[in-house]
Amino acid sequence: MRKALVVLFILGLNKTFCQKIDTLKVYQNDELAFERIDYLAHRPCSKTKVAIRYKQLKPKDSTYYFIYNDKKQLLKEGLYTIKYPNKKTEDKGALYDSKYYYYKKNGDVVAIHYQEDGRNVKTEFYGSKNKLKKIRYIDKVSATPTKDEIYKNSTLIETRYFTSFYANKYHTVKEKKH
Repeated sequence: MRKALVVLFILGLNKTFCQKIDTLKVYQNDELAFERIDYLAHRPCSKTKVAIRYKQLKPKDSTYYFIYNDKKQLLKEGLYTIKYPNKKTEDKGALYDSKYYYYKKNGDVVAIHYQEDGRNVKTEFYGSKNKLKKIRYIDKVSATPTKDEIYKNSTLIETRYFTSFYANKYHTVKEKKH
């Protein structure tokens, strides 16, 4: 009986580890990978601007993508899947578990935004010299911030737990100094 369970366990592990995930490094200015779409962005209280959007052409299912801009800065990384996690039906496909990178004009990282199952999870904010300033955690279901961790010189100094984000109400827990 034990041998049968061990064999079944090994066979079960084998299926999960046999799935192959390709990794691709692509650039947005590559015409074979992306379609460039120029459009006019209309925003209230500001002038209309010409903006650029990129549409990924023929992405491969179960492929981990690293997407770079023309300045060779990492913009997005994540696993492209056709099926939405926790669903059996096929959707249009997206990078459901992904990271988005935002930069200043000088090339320093401003923020890294994380998504899990296509929902916002947290955002890390960076200051000068790419030092961590703040991490904002977001509730997956309600999409409202739950807490902020404030950093100084990349060390945690306080945590703010939101009781009402829209009223900007929170209680603060200071970190103990060592």
